[in-house]
Amino acid sequence: MSLPLPWVHRDGAPAARVTRSLLAGSLLVGGLFAGGTALAGPASGEGLRQPVVDSARASHAQARSRWEEAAWTFETMGDRIDPLFVAADAASALAGEAQRAGWNSPAVPGLVDALVATAKPDGGFGLAREWDAFQDGTVNPDTTSYTATTAGHVGAVLLAGYTAGVVPVTVVNRAIDSILDLPRAPGDPCIPYSNSPHDLGRPCVWNTHFGSAAWVKEASGVTGHRRDDVTALISSVTSVLVTLRADPRTGYLPYSSAQTAPQDIGHQLWTANAIDYLRGDRTFLTVMVRKQFWRVQAGRSHDHVVASAMSGIALFDCRYATDPLVLTHASATHGGTPYAFKALATQARTVLGRCFGVPGDQGTSGATSLPADLGLLQPDLG
Repeated sequence: MSLPLPWVHRDGAPAARVTRSLLAGSLLVGGLFAGGTALAGPASGEGLRQPVVDSARASHAQARSRWEEAAWTFETMGDRIDPLFVAADAASALAGEAQRAGWNSPAVPGLVDALVATAKPDGGFGLAREWDAFQDGTVNPDTTSYTATTAGHVGAVLLAGYTAGVVPVTVVNRAIDSILDLPRAPGDPCIPYSNSPHDLGRPCVWNTHFGSAAWVKEASGVTGHRRDDVTALISSVTSVLVTLRADPRTGYLPYSSAQTAPQDIGHQLWTANAIDYLRGDRTFLTVMVRKQFWRVQAGRSHDHVVASAMSGIALFDCRYATDPLVLTHASATHGGTPYAFKALATQARTVLGRCFGVPGDQGTSGATSLPADLGLLQPDLG
């Protein structure tokens, strides 16, 4: 999900994570999720507090103009094919067309075929070339399925397209299989980063772990595929929440089980949305937004990932769509790729539809609408 950062990560992650972050991006699809079973909250006693919104908000007209400008900018910059994130690019192109013209658009079947053609042999999705995911000399082949690509970049679009009647159920179910059938060590609750042997036995990457579980749960609930296996997976995934707690200062989790510093805002937003879905509440994201550390992070970097996070926060609570800091960073383009700009355009137009009532900006002209938060970006593959 491409952070053009200095080699010292702004949130305390090691240099290897920065190298990976320079390469990728991923769709945050928290708005697709609803329901779930409530577990203990990440910060006891804070779940019922409301988010804090800056009182110096822009006018409705001013804010709407800024979001329209952002959408136009991202659409213009995304008017190319992404040579690396081919699956993410195809998913973003399909999402954009469905949003603009509806799922009944004559362009949709060809875009669906183009997306399905990027699937890897196991039914998951990944990159167009080989990649050393952990920057340690172990290179994954170009046939590798990356968990966050399947669940984050592509998954929500597949599911929305299936609901609209344009994506075959077999395509969605094979994507579910690719995550359910990932090799794992006995007793290890962590969902691996990819299906490559090189990426097994690593510290658990929390955004990939929870984000992919949330998508599998939602997708299986819609298609009915392997529900018993999904139930077992979710039980395993959520077992770590018994002891895993957010930083009481920031409301954040670290990037992985091997780290303690708060992760970057993009990974955190996907993590928080996924945990809230799996628990069936909005506690984690509410705590994160209230604690305001996200404002500090947004002020440190003015890139496309921060822009995406600003849209994600606006979609969490539309009052933030007129927040001065959100508006300041919502149109940042630094570091983006063609796929990212396509996704950001869809995201900005979703904000316009949900928060400003702009007709046609939530994909409502087709057989079904797009997921409410479709198109939010992660700072790398996971």
